[in-house]
Amino acid sequence: SSDLDHIDPWLVWLKKENVKPIVLLHGWADWMMQGGSPAPADWDFFIKSWSDYAAEAVRHFNVERKEGCRDWEIWNEPDG
Repeated sequence: SSDLDHIDPWLVWLKKENVKPIVLLHGWADWMMQGGSPAPADWDFFIKSWSDYAAEAVRHFNVERKEGCRDWEIWNEPDG
């Protein structure tokens, strides 16, 4: 089970309505910030965590679910 499973009902609805999504990944989880600090204490950890999360999202939507999401906006900094 993926942390992204909660989005699956939306993917089903979008496909039913023939809507092509633009997937937006932004923000961060507390675990990426190592304790919820306002800026990463360890940028290498943050960058690795964020890139792993983005890859997981692509894998979940397009490999596991075969949704074919083509349009993505992936933020690359926690304060952006």
